[in-house]
Amino acid sequence: PFVLSQDDVSYYHYMDGDGFAQKLIVDENGDVKNTYVEDDGSISVGDYDMVPWIDTFVKEHPDFSYHGHKGIIALTGYEGVLG
Repeated sequence: PFVLSQDDVSYYHYMDGDGFAQKLIVDENGDVKNTYVEDDGSISVGDYDMVPWIDTFVKEHPDFSYHGHKGIIALTGYEGVLG
């Protein structure tokens, strides 16, 4: 077994402008990606954090994960979807 843990999958406003992804989105292909604000203010969409990195890795290496299983994302109440 392999356990990988990422603490605090959150995109807080105090992190804006510090080189972190802005948020998670579902792109036109149904894949989870991040948005990232470039220095010039333009928005890029890609694998800029652990969730989309793992999704892309498992898609490219299907034998890595049993039946494509990846993990669970838990919610937070601090500047999260709950408040």
